[in-house]
Amino acid sequence: MTDFHAGQGGSASSSATGHRTAIARYRELADRAMTALGQEDVAQAAAVRQAHDRAAGLAVKLRERCAKPVSVGIVGEYSAGKSMLLGTLLGAPGLLPVSGSPTTGNVTVLRVEPAPPGEPTRVRAARIEYLTRDELAETVGYIMDELVRTVQRAGGGRDVSALGGYNPVRDGWDVLNRWAETTLDWAAMENSRLLGITLELTRIRDALRLAGEFVLDGHTGLTLPVEPDMLRQALDIEDIRDLPRSFPRTAQGFPLSPRDPLTAQTLRTTFTLIRRVVCQVSVAQGDWAGPLPGDGTAAELCDLPGLGATAVRDEYLSVRELDEIDAIVIVLPSHRAERDDARQFYSLLERNRRGKGALSESILVAANCFDLLQPPDVAFAGVADLVASSRDLSSLHRMATTLNGRREDRVAFTSSLVAIAAQGLPYETGGEEGEKITASLGAAGAQAERWKRIAADLALTD
Repeated sequence: MTDFHAGQGGSASSSATGHRTAIARYRELADRAMTALGQEDVAQAAAVRQAHDRAAGLAVKLRERCAKPVSVGIVGEYSAGKSMLLGTLLGAPGLLPVSGSPTTGNVTVLRVEPAPPGEPTRVRAARIEYLTRDELAETVGYIMDELVRTVQRAGGGRDVSALGGYNPVRDGWDVLNRWAETTLDWAAMENSRLLGITLELTRIRDALRLAGEFVLDGHTGLTLPVEPDMLRQALDIEDIRDLPRSFPRTAQGFPLSPRDPLTAQTLRTTFTLIRRVVCQVSVAQGDWAGPLPGDGTAAELCDLPGLGATAVRDEYLSVRELDEIDAIVIVLPSHRAERDDARQFYSLLERNRRGKGALSESILVAANCFDLLQPPDVAFAGVADLVASSRDLSSLHRMATTLNGRREDRVAFTSSLVAIAAQGLPYETGGEEGEKITASLGAAGAQAERWKRIAADLALTD
């Protein structure tokens, strides 16, 4: 259940070999198709030429895709343990910031590479990629649409006619400022969802005012290197449930320049203008069973902001990033799996990304924190009986198989705590999070042993 590391068996290695073979086969197929189509004498009929050009385009696209890293997106609610799980998969549970409260966060791409012999897993280098002006306008347009929908769902007769077809990035912020200040009752905190969306927009407004130079025109956004020890400021920001009691006035201050040294304060100010954070992660030998540079199938792991936080910006940027991702791992907390957040995100992906069949084919489910899932006290006969004997297990089974198209073989039980206890993985022992891990290791190991015995019994009977 917790076989995170290559040293625990040969299945990961054989899987990687099979994957490399498949990639090589697809690459050869694309090359043969491109050669054959290039030599073919195409008839002048429009339909024939159109079909030829489409086939050639697909061959080129397949060839390009074979040359790209395998990309996996990690999705889960903010308290599901996905960031720690991702670090644990790479042999370093504390690799990424962990938050148990809803924060607004940035997409984080981890590009893995082998570490020199004897060196631990670490973030070797990182960079910040900022949105272009057009990308920011698209993001704000998405937030504005959600703002209007939220107002309409809430009722109360609020007039949103001034917001129709309006985009503050292109049209200026005066209209939004007047509407939000005169229409919404901030002191009464009447609708936290509505106020939260508006607050998101004001944060983008203030970031643009103070750091407009970070948002470039054209097709390529600004990229800046960042020191790894400053990553926390770029990856998550304050608890987004903290709402002000009055409409936030436009921020005042000296403008920031991308030509100045990048500081923690600059990262906090420009946070909402960031498209994603890209980290080069050196992985210690034996800590990662997946593909690495050098075998032609390097891996990118994409940690997406936590579901259940109300940041619409995060939601939009996550869906946008998932457009180019090969597989999606949805991390569910095993002991409370049936959450609306995952269902809503799945529906969002359906609307914005791909059809239901293709989407289900790309989804794996990690039933995380399985050490908190209580084994049943009653006797059972087989897997179906085991699932039926536990309310939490039944909920987990229902949710997981709904998300991945009824594929039980695409559900994995995971636990960072069990991996830390079993593998002796290093973690930060100080602070509230470190103390919590230390206090929980013994119970997690004992619970894993109970589940191991159940698995052994199932292997004999089912």
